[in-house]
Amino acid sequence: MQVFKFGGASLKDVRAIKNMANIVRDHGFRPLIVVVSAMGKTTRALEQVYFDLRSGHSVEAAIVDIAQYHKHIVDGLLQDKAAVTKQFNALIDQLREVDYNSRNPLETYDLIVSFGERLSSLIVSSYLQEMGLPTILFDATRVIKTDSNHTFGKVDWTATEKSIKSEVAPLLKENIVLTQGYIGSDKHNRVVTLGKEGSDFSAAIFATCLKAQEVTIWKDVPGVMNGDPKRLKGVEQIFQLPYKEASEMTYYGASVIHPKTIKPLANHNITLTVRSFDQPELRPTTIGDFDRIDIPTSVIVRDDQCLVSFTIRDLSFVNQKHMARIFSVVDKLNINVQMIQNSAVSISICFSYNPDRITELLSELKDEFEIHYNKGLQLLTIKNYDASSLAKYMPAEDKILLQQGTRDNYRFLIAED
Repeated sequence: MQVFKFGGASLKDVRAIKNMANIVRDHGFRPLIVVVSAMGKTTRALEQVYFDLRSGHSVEAAIVDIAQYHKHIVDGLLQDKAAVTKQFNALIDQLREVDYNSRNPLETYDLIVSFGERLSSLIVSSYLQEMGLPTILFDATRVIKTDSNHTFGKVDWTATEKSIKSEVAPLLKENIVLTQGYIGSDKHNRVVTLGKEGSDFSAAIFATCLKAQEVTIWKDVPGVMNGDPKRLKGVEQIFQLPYKEASEMTYYGASVIHPKTIKPLANHNITLTVRSFDQPELRPTTIGDFDRIDIPTSVIVRDDQCLVSFTIRDLSFVNQKHMARIFSVVDKLNINVQMIQNSAVSISICFSYNPDRITELLSELKDEFEIHYNKGLQLLTIKNYDASSLAKYMPAEDKILLQQGTRDNYRFLIAED
């Protein structure tokens, strides 16, 4: 059994979707699950709808833009538009009816951004059916069950595996199952997202629960590179990666794979393949149970970071009690800390900037600590470095806010260029 995952870039327009459908037809073998993300930059557009709602601004123009973008694709892609148009309009109407004040903000966020995957999966499944591929559209929120931690849902693996085996497995006997990435639901059937770019993780969840042989993530690059080709010159493809190395790269911010994807696949020895949707004939990157192999230096940049520093108000030295207090709140808010450093009287943490998380963090701890933060930072990781690569990529000293080095990795938190 095989699981394919297609991200937004591979579904951004009519040409891309036709190419994606050809890949499913020519490279997929049955049984097959296809997991899709929102089209193009739809998630970002839906985030703006959320922010406008939160600010009390009108969202009608933004929703019209989203609707027109998808309608343009429907018009250029499908011969029979009637059934899709009815379901499409119903989804747009549901988006218009979201009431910001009727639920907590993060629950509202998850509900709004979920419409990207819902619209995408509706359109793509209809096109595959029109091509003659036996495809059934399945709602992922029915089977991927999570806790109620909105924006970072934790999967209930027992409930999820039971649901996938009972509801999805029988459909695979005669159909390609097409479903949404990124979204699940809690015990109250409220939409919960799995974290940014979580569609990779969704593919891993389906593969793990159904004991697939392989997950293939189709990207706009030939495979996993040792740096972002949009940022750096002279990057090279890594053709084989052990699970551990790939997992560390995702933790440090390599965007080609979602960080949660590797662990469930490694636990079940399921191969993960990353390959080009533009040139599927090219040799891909294969991630699996490989022995330690020579791996080139990797340069990983994580944007939009913030640095929050907590200073002890009475200038006493930092101790375990102070750290425990800070990290109990960090854990409560499900903040994924990327870097930690302390001095005699302060503790600093780095994580991806989120205005809601910052507000909650300050609210919880402002009476106990003097708190300062910087945003708009970059976290640079030089992985498997040597002297020459460190000299080549080390940032200017006046831009470095924090730096840490280990035997294998060097990390810098810097003011963003």
